[in-house]
Amino acid sequence: MTDDAVALVVSDWVMLQMPGLFEQGGVELHRGKTPAWDLMSSELVPSRELKNLDRQSLLLLAAMSLIEDGNHGDSLARSAIIGATSNGSIDTVIQLIKESNDSRFAFQVNPAQIPNTVINSSAGQLAIKYGIKGPNVSLCAKELSFYNALVQGLRFARRGESDYIYMTAIETFSGEFGTLYAQSIDLPVEKRLDTAAVFSFQTCTDLKVPGLIVRSCITGRLFPSSAAGLSDLILTFMAGHGVELDGLSRVNLAVPDSWRMSLSGLNLILGERLEILDRAKALSLSLVGGYQLAELANGVLAHSFGLMVCVDDEGFYGVALIERTDVRGGFFSGSSDLGKVGKL
Repeated sequence: MTDDAVALVVSDWVMLQMPGLFEQGGVELHRGKTPAWDLMSSELVPSRELKNLDRQSLLLLAAMSLIEDGNHGDSLARSAIIGATSNGSIDTVIQLIKESNDSRFAFQVNPAQIPNTVINSSAGQLAIKYGIKGPNVSLCAKELSFYNALVQGLRFARRGESDYIYMTAIETFSGEFGTLYAQSIDLPVEKRLDTAAVFSFQTCTDLKVPGLIVRSCITGRLFPSSAAGLSDLILTFMAGHGVELDGLSRVNLAVPDSWRMSLSGLNLILGERLEILDRAKALSLSLVGGYQLAELANGVLAHSFGLMVCVDDEGFYGVALIERTDVRGGFFSGSSDLGKVGKL
């Protein structure tokens, strides 16, 4: 089975931003809408279990609680989870070490297991809460984390392991490491929002299925690492999938600060199709691809293609081909009353 014989159809997506304490709520981006959200932690997990959840796990559970994709029962149990995070995992390790030093009792920890356990903790809590018993994978690849998750999701689709795949991305900037990272990139305080994203995909082999569809995704490294090399990569990728420039309605690009003044050649080729991701979003590590897919969900025209592209400081890249095969905005299968989304 070739890459083109499988695809991931977006069923629903939610992004939650939490600026302060969880109980104070925050901003929700749900299907392109931005209502406020108000959710008590006790609505997600029993109070006695809250002490076992870190901030990012709780935020991810809150995002998942808003997903409406019609998936339940045996299909939900067989679903897969692919999680991505960077800052969050490190902050949780730091917190674990602090708690162990402050404890009056012996705190037994196997150092070899800390990274794997913590990185996977949020996805693991999600699986436990919703009874998901399918594949569960967590990834850390900075800005390319979400792209690697898409690659993994397409692999799952080819193997036929799951009908539904939940792809998550979460970053916390309120912790010790997250704060240091935000300061190092001069990220304004008002944009240091702990954020969780959940995308629900259905796997399919029908190339004519209606919806917003992830057709393909690749990752690699540019040699040489330059805007000219990026232009060649995009054109080669399009040609390899039989996509003409006339059939492309939107390209969302995330690049380092040092690249932003050298994109004139790419701008000439793509014209108004090219959209540069906001700097704060482009520096949001594993959330980068989530932001891009959310923007393409509302920007790719009916019966056309879109590209999401990301390049980091070292020339590592991710490119994903998105297609909308239906009327814009008609790909969601959930039946949510958007007027009620902000207050559960």
